[in-house]
Amino acid sequence: MPSAPSINIAQIPLAMKISEISILYPADMTHTYTPSLAVPRGLPHSVMGAPVRAGPYTLPSGHTISGNFASILQSEKVWGANAKEFDPTRFISVDGASVVRKEELIPFSVGKRICPGEGLARVEIFLFFAGLLQTFIFEAENPAKPPELRKKTGITSVPLPFSVRITNC
Repeated sequence: MPSAPSINIAQIPLAMKISEISILYPADMTHTYTPSLAVPRGLPHSVMGAPVRAGPYTLPSGHTISGNFASILQSEKVWGANAKEFDPTRFISVDGASVVRKEELIPFSVGKRICPGEGLARVEIFLFFAGLLQTFIFEAENPAKPPELRKKTGITSVPLPFSVRITNC
């Protein structure tokens, strides 16, 4: 896969940064995606009525299934060797002229189970982050050691504790 041109992170549009956050912290099926609250798996669903075929598998009636969104949103096959790193440039075309929309970007699920509030959530999260980034400067407390993008995963995924310095613009 060809790499995107070298671009200063400050020049990258906020929408691409938010898309990148949604890969690192997959969405809850009923809430917007945030770095502090994320559910890496979909809500459980039961097979009702007759058994269902899903590819080579047959799911019997009454069987409960749950989608594993993290396996797609953090797949090296889809996003490259740096799949678990913050890299908004992955949404820039090779020529640097346009934004690339990847079908695998599914922080709000897909199909019949897609979050009905996705459009509103995307607008709200964009406005929220835009307001923060226009008002404050966020820096690692120790610039030589920025926060790690690791998380603790259970029912939800949360970032490990970190310190940040916030100043007015």
